[in-house]
Amino acid sequence: MLVIRKEQISTFSEVQVKRFEERVYKHLQKHWPNECDTLGEAAVRDSIKKGIERAKNYNIVSERDITRYINVMYTLGHDFDTDNRYPWAAQTLNAASLSSRAKMNQVCELTSTELRSMDNQTLVEKSDV
Repeated sequence: MLVIRKEQISTFSEVQVKRFEERVYKHLQKHWPNECDTLGEAAVRDSIKKGIERAKNYNIVSERDITRYINVMYTLGHDFDTDNRYPWAAQTLNAASLSSRAKMNQVCELTSTELRSMDNQTLVEKSDV
């Protein structure tokens, strides 16, 4: 009979986390190349770790939803969840009644709405010139 000790399970988990972090790093390089170049590899990798931890604080634990959370970090700012400009973010992420997936669906939809609003504001500002 094969016996797996707790230390081995911990090692397996660490390997899985490292693999996930690497996939997210490659994703960010592909979709956010300018930001990644500006920040540098060490800072990007650090932001991934911080993003994973912050997402976990909101009970967001699936790889897909954590990746979406990190995408929003890169879209609105790394502290979007505590930024006063986006009160809807904290409200949604702290909603105990929502699942991880539902939270991120709503956050992504509200982020899209926010971006459209920013684009419209930019157009109005340019037309005022």
